[in-house]
Amino acid sequence: MARRIDVEIGARAWEAAHKAHTNGDLAVYRSRAVELATMLQQSGLTQTLSYLASRNDANQRKVAFDLANELRLHLSDAPDPNDGLGACVAFLLNTDEATRSMASVRAALFADWLKRAVETLKHDQEQSAPNDQSQPAEVGAPGSLR
Repeated sequence: MARRIDVEIGARAWEAAHKAHTNGDLAVYRSRAVELATMLQQSGLTQTLSYLASRNDANQRKVAFDLANELRLHLSDAPDPNDGLGACVAFLLNTDEATRSMASVRAALFADWLKRAVETLKHDQEQSAPNDQSQPAEVGAPGSLR
């Protein structure tokens, strides 16, 4: 049975977030990934990808790469981001409106899933971290003896 397209996009967003987590880059990658949905909504796909690709920040470029890679999987003519993010931006600038609209919808889905994935990983990371017992519990707080 074929999976729905949004579930497939979610799986790839989870893979991208988990890779950042495994590499120890989750904190900074997370801040860039959380911004992605807003950037897409405010500036559109082509400008957002162009902006992220032009940054010197490795995590911004990583988010741009992950986004471009996701688009390549849906758009048969889209270039491989390994060949350069500039080629991906040029493709979006030179493609027809219908393709660009479809790519924008897929990008928005990917951004939403990516945000959920990095937030979940952050939450899991916080839950598994040892609790800092050096601070006294607030009076009347659950679990306090006061």
